Amino acid sequence: RHVRVATDLPLLFFHVLDSTKVRKGLQGLCKNISVGGILLSTGKHTREDIAILLFSDHPELRGKKLLAKVAWRGKSLSSQGPTFEHGLNFVHLQPDLLEALARLIGNTISEITRQSQ
Repeated sequence: RHVRVATDLPLLFFHVLDSTKVRKGLQGLCKNISVGGILLSTGKHTREDIAILLFSDHPELRGKKLLAKVAWRGKSLSSQGPTFEHGLNFVHLQPDLLEALARLIGNTISEITRQSQ
């Protein structure tokens, strides 16, 4: 297990259908993140097991692509309707991405600590 921090980072994700096909980009929210993976929340149910994640709104991860594998799926209901959750584990994480994730998590923890003092 890795240290996990809560987030609300918007991202695009693309489903890998096979070695030559990727399904269109879908929008979702990264609800928490660690150096091992994320919790992806989206309004669409998906069956594919591999996804490419593209973060758009965070300076540490903007424009970086991460390959992830679905570890589990869940569904919850809210006033906006059903929300589908996917636990995703990162696959073949490059050292520069690992460092960017570690900085994001460390900075988030530092900010939470400062706010609580």
